[in-house]
Parts: sequence; structure tokens; C-alpha cells
Amino acid sequence: MEFLEDFAINNNSVIKQILSGKRTFFHLLVPAVFLFLLASTPAAGESAFVPNDPYYLYDAVTRSGFPGQWHLKNTAPSSFVFTDPSNSNTYTMTNANLSANLTGAWNLGYTGKGVIIGIVDDGVDGTNYDLSPNYRADLSRNFSDNATVAGASQGPQKLSDNHGTAVAGVAAARGGNALGGTGAAPYAQIAGLRINIGDETDDDPEVSAQNYRDAYYWKSGIKADGTRESAATIRVKNHSYGPSVPFLNEDPDGSLRLAVKRTALNNVIHVWSAGNDRNTGNEDATKQQIISTPYVITVAALGSDGKFANYSSYGANVFVTAPSSRSDLTGFGITTTDRTGANYGYNLYSTANPKGDDTDAFPDPSYTSTFGGTSSSAPLVSGIMALGVEANSNIDVRMAKHVLVRTSDVVDANDSSASSFGGWRTNGAGYRFNPNYGFGNINAGKFVEMLKQVAYVTAQTSYSTGTVAVNTAIPDNNTAGITRTFNLTAAELNQPLESVVVGYTFTHPKRGQLTGTITSPSGMASRLFNSTTLLAAAKQDNTSVTNFQWDFLTNAFWGEAGIGTWNLGLADLQAGDTGTWISYLVTLYMGKMVLNTGTKITQTNNIQARSFSLMSDTASFENPAGLTLDVEDDILMSGGDFTINGTVEEDPAAPASEFYLEGGTVGGTGTIGFSGGFFNNGGTVSPGNSIGTLTINGNYTQGANGTLRAEVASPISSDLLAVNGAASLNGTLRTVWVGGATPDVNTVFGNIITATGGVTGSFSTLLTNITPTRVFKPRYLTNSVYLIVERDYANTVLSSVLSPDQSSIGSMLNSVANTATGTTGDLNTVLTAVDDLTTYGGVA
Repeated sequence: MEFLEDFAINNNSVIKQILSGKRTFFHLLVPAVFLFLLASTPAAGESAFVPNDPYYLYDAVTRSGFPGQWHLKNTAPSSFVFTDPSNSNTYTMTNANLSANLTGAWNLGYTGKGVIIGIVDDGVDGTNYDLSPNYRADLSRNFSDNATVAGASQGPQKLSDNHGTAVAGVAAARGGNALGGTGAAPYAQIAGLRINIGDETDDDPEVSAQNYRDAYYWKSGIKADGTRESAATIRVKNHSYGPSVPFLNEDPDGSLRLAVKRTALNNVIHVWSAGNDRNTGNEDATKQQIISTPYVITVAALGSDGKFANYSSYGANVFVTAPSSRSDLTGFGITTTDRTGANYGYNLYSTANPKGDDTDAFPDPSYTSTFGGTSSSAPLVSGIMALGVEANSNIDVRMAKHVLVRTSDVVDANDSSASSFGGWRTNGAGYRFNPNYGFGNINAGKFVEMLKQVAYVTAQTSYSTGTVAVNTAIPDNNTAGITRTFNLTAAELNQPLESVVVGYTFTHPKRGQLTGTITSPSGMASRLFNSTTLLAAAKQDNTSVTNFQWDFLTNAFWGEAGIGTWNLGLADLQAGDTGTWISYLVTLYMGKMVLNTGTKITQTNNIQARSFSLMSDTASFENPAGLTLDVEDDILMSGGDFTINGTVEEDPAAPASEFYLEGGTVGGTGTIGFSGGFFNNGGTVSPGNSIGTLTINGNYTQGANGTLRAEVASPISSDLLAVNGAASLNGTLRTVWVGGATPDVNTVFGNIITATGGVTGSFSTLLTNITPTRVFKPRYLTNSVYLIVERDYANTVLSSVLSPDQSSIGSMLNSVANTATGTTGDLNTVLTAVDDLTTYGGVA
């Protein structure tokens, strides 16, 4: 373990990295701007969640030297002149007026409520006044090989354990309480998942592979053996750490990557920092193992000047960028929660707190203004992912990525840096990609808006070339290098591309001299890994390797068809040493997202989907007879129309899935099959297209806000909900009479529900009028519900137009209206005349 102070280019700012062995927190500390603790006024015109927290907005009158939490909403001036208190030097901090547009999501009402974010880090101080309202002690724990630490209450264990508390605040500090600041998801809950990547002691040993595995699986719904036991409790996990040297094999048996994959497939979204290693041998993030898998979101950092942060790692595996600090005093820092008390945390430095930051002048010791790095950009994305879970609970890492591709904003459009590999390139699907930024700066408002439009993401498929032998010498100091081509057909690539993973195996005396590239049939090129030859000699990777294998991931081809000839290259960019390209293996991952934007979607072929959602009142999807919609995960409807005339069912290989109907209408004459059950919590189930049967294979549960709608044409012709399972009833029954003459009282009609597993409960509201006074009443049997015609002079619809006295008379008439007395003689004649009235006003 060592504590490093590594000075940036101008030697004025301090990059403080807490290292343990070969791992580092991706956190930068920048000198504080002078701040004052004064309340702010919410901006005019905002609605939904509007923070009233004093550190949130820029205030030119009372806090002219403080940019506010600009990364969330940027109202700061175009520049600040900052005087370094340690040496009186002045610097200009530049503001390009960028942010992550949290107000766009907050104005829609999304705050992360009900979502839990796991902070895998050095501990979270759950007593901080802006973290305690969101902190879940019951879901937090320490992961350590030391039994005493593992059994202790979660939280910082040492004076240097400051990082996780700051990370947690960026993601989910409680906002709107007129205290401190706010996080991106101010009402999300926080679970501290403490691992020791900081100072190693005898009592607090360095994190082990087992500690990592345990943290990844914790509350993910997946056991360590891969068995699924439940839905994930913690839906988002943030990882603001990583190796500080290139090609560190932290996962030789693949168990860490397997844990990430398994939990991601159970809808845990893992967000990872890209790293703070620009201008070092580890600057290319593809040289990190865990984040070169398709199951994580890798985040770079954007300075307030609108350009990549001067420390931010880059690479083909970077997916998105988010605002954070710069370390050279040309950009703002990040204000977030700190450990409680003056002698703890980054703020303040003292003899009692030598781990504090001597440049942090923030007057509130429970907050710091000098946080940053990709350690801060990652939890900003994690908080936005929590907003996404709230907006569409079917979101997983693949859905999140598909939406990020379409909603992230291009920044620094003229970037021509060497690390950009030619700047922003537009791929064959029309998406722009830059390894400094991925697909751009995250836009929270656009992100959650599009999530509401997602109908489904198809089940992921993949194709592999298999291991292809090359066994060819790599030309020395030759930028052209050597290339190999392979051709892919439509039979092999049956969906648009997502990530592409290229495994190289090579031998070379100085690994850092090599660079790899791949070019798709569209002409889109991606650098899979960069050489270190342009770095200072001391920073170059001069490691000698034999039969070295590494998987490099690129996102640059997202959405492309990929059909045709691909070119794969490997080149040596420095004279004096030669190596051999031994083999390669390319794996292409595929899938697509389908949006429902108001135009009816009619299924035209069998579909395998990861999940399925209809989220707006204008959404419409039809599953025709003879076609199958196969879903690996749940179906969630909160609006729109879903017509099922074919089959909609869970994937047989998937765990028990569920159909949640929160709003909208499900109808048709097809079959629905979900072993986890069909839950009608607030929508309408309407069997048939006119008169017909809708079949549910599995249990049917109708809640207090659910509705069953049944058309009735005659005693032998009515809609039927056929449940091959148990039916639990509540809520509303609505019937629609489509027959001819009004049926006689006590006429028995057929079943509207059958349930092989039995019927329990009953409808709490009946909207079953044939006429204003003649209605259908359900009769409940062990395995079915049928209808009978009755008079009802106090029915729900009629009562809405009756006076209290009239309602009392109606209730009195009901006591005899359906008896022998009421269905014969003079009383029947009178009641029949009332029944013949066709308007509710006429009855009243």
C-alpha cells in the first residue's frame, strides 16, 4: 500500500490515488473553490422534484465562487478565476455549460424511489446527514477475509476509507431536504458493500477474489453456484476502482467475470469507472479485464470545459461519459458527501486527519468540494441507472446500453486527439462513437424518456469465428502491420451487432509496442488497443510476453449488420523488437431494441425477447395467430393495447417469469404462459376480439385496481378467461351486452372465468349493466364464475345519478326485486316498466 501524490501537467493540482498493490480508486481531488452554506431558491418553472439544497445551484450573490452541483444542473458562469490558497496562484476554470441533464428526468417525476444502489467501495458512512435517509444498513455489509471486519457494521474501517462515502453521495445523496446537496437519484436507497482496496493492514487485509465475488453476488438474486433464487434486490452496483497497471490478470479462473455476467442476466446493472490513467501505460481501458466484457457499462469523465478530463482513460470499451473534475485547475470539482466530522474524510486536512485534503476549503466538514475522477462520473451514471429502473423496471444492462446509444450527446465534436483514433466516427448504423467518450455525454432526461418507449430488446445471440491460427511474424516498426480477413453471412449474423470481443494471442519482447485494430464491412474502424510508444519512456509497457492472450471489447459497431468481409490487424510501432501473432478469436454479440412510439406494431415473425414493455397510453402491439413472442424475463404493461391472438410466453430455459399489467388493455384469443403468474394490478383484461377466449397458462391474480372486461351476447356466447391455474379475484368486473332483447331476470349465462386451480376472492366493483336497472351478477363456483341476470336498483352506475332518498328506495326494492314476489304479479309489472327505461336519468 502507498499513498501517492502525482502532479498533473502544470504541477499545480494533486491527483490523489489511494493504492493497494496494483489497484486504485479512480478518484481525483481538485483544490476547493471557496464555498458558503446558504440556502438556494429553486429555479422558476420547474416541477416534480426540485432540489432546495444549498450546495445544488450556483448563486451569483451569495456563492459567487462556487459552481454548484454543475454536473447535475449547470447554472454556473462561463469561467471562474480561482486562487490557490496554498500558493496564491490564480487559474481560470472554464465552463462549457454542460451537465448530465438531471432536471430532464426529475421534471418527469423520477427520483430513484424504490431502487437500491450498491456502492462496492471502501465503505459508506451511513450517518452522514444527506446519506442516512437513504442508507440501508440491513442490505449493507463488509466483505473481508478477516472475520472481525466481516462481522462489523458496514462502513469505513480506517482513517483512509473516504472514497465510498463520496461516491455514494454522487449517486444518491438525499435531495430536497434543504440540507447539503443532492445525488442523481435523491430517493434511491444505498447499500454499502465494503471491500478493502485502500490501505492494507494486518487487521484489514487487501481485498481478495472471494471478497469481490461475494460483493458481486450480494443481493443479486443469484447464488454463488449460479442458481437463481429471486429477482435482484440491489438493481444497480457501482464500481469506482480498478487496476493501476495494464493487463493485470485479476480473474485467472474467470469467476469474477462469470459473477458479473450471471448477475447482469438477473437485471443487475454494473457501472464501472474507465480509470484515471491517461498518459500512463494503463491509459487504454481495454487493458482492464472486467470492463472488457459485454455485461458492464464503462464510464469515462468529461471536464466542465466540455472536453475529456485530462486524466480520463479511453478505449473501445468505453460506453458513455459523464461530467466530473479536471485535475489541472481548468475545470470544476464535484461537491458530494464526506465522512461526518472535521477529523474524518477528505475535508478537512489536519494532524488528526492526515488523510484529508489540505486544499479543500469547504466549510461543511460533512461535504467535500474536491471529489472527481471517473470515480465520480461512474456513480453519476449509476444514479441515472436507478432513475431508469424506476422508469422501466424491465431495464437491464443491454436495454440501458441500447438507450444510451440513442440518447447520449456528442461533445467535443471536433476532437482530433491521438486517443480519439480519428475523432468521432459514424458507424454503419448511423451511431457516432469516440473512444474518449463512448457514445457521448449521458443525458438523464432523454434516457428516461426513451426507456418509457421501449417495447422490447431481443434475446441476445452471438457468433464466434472460433480460434483461427495466424502464426506469423509481426513486421517490426511497421504501421501497416499484418491483417487477416474473415467473412460473415446473414446466417451467422441474424441480428444487428452489439459488442464485439476480439481475443488476440501473441508473443513479443515489449508488449507495449503493439496495437490492434478491426474494421467492419461498412468501413467503420476501431482500435482495439493502443501501443504505449508515444508515452514517456518510463510510462511505456515494456513487459515481455509469450503466448499472451487477452480479450479486447469494442462498442464501435453497435447496430451494424456486420455482413461481409472484416479486417483484423496487429502492428508493431517501434523498432528493435519483433514478435509473433499466434491466433485470434472474434465473438460478435447481437440484439436489437424495438420502440413503441404510438404507431401500432404488428409482429411478423416469431420473436425471442429479453423482456417486454408497453409503457404509454398510445402504445399498441399485436401478436397474430400462429406467431410466438418468447420472453426471457417479465412483461410489464402500464399503458397501451396488447392484442394476443398467438402465443406470448416465457422462455422455457428462463426462470419463472411474470406478466404485470399495471395499466392498459390485454385482449385477444391467444395464449399467455408465465409460470410466475399474471398480475392484473391496474389494467384491463378483455378476452376475445369480439366474443372469444383468452387462455392463461399459470395463475391469474386480479388486484383491487384491476378490471376484467367481458362481452356477453347470449346465454351460450360470452367472452371467457380460461385460466390453467388458480384465479384470485378482486377489483372490477365490467360486462358489455352485445345481444338483442334485454334478457329476463334470473336468466343464467355461461362462464366468464374458468380456473383449473380454483377460484378465490370476488369482484369488489360491478359495472355490469344491461339496462339502468337490469344487470349481470357473477356467481362463484369452485372452478368457475358465471353470470345471472338480476334487477339492481342500487347498482354502482345507477347510484351515481340517484339522490340519497332514491338510493334508499332502490336498496329497499332490491330486497324483493329478484324474489318470487318481485318477478310475478303487479310488482313485477311495475318493476318491468322501470326496467324498460333506457336512460339513467329516466329512472331517477
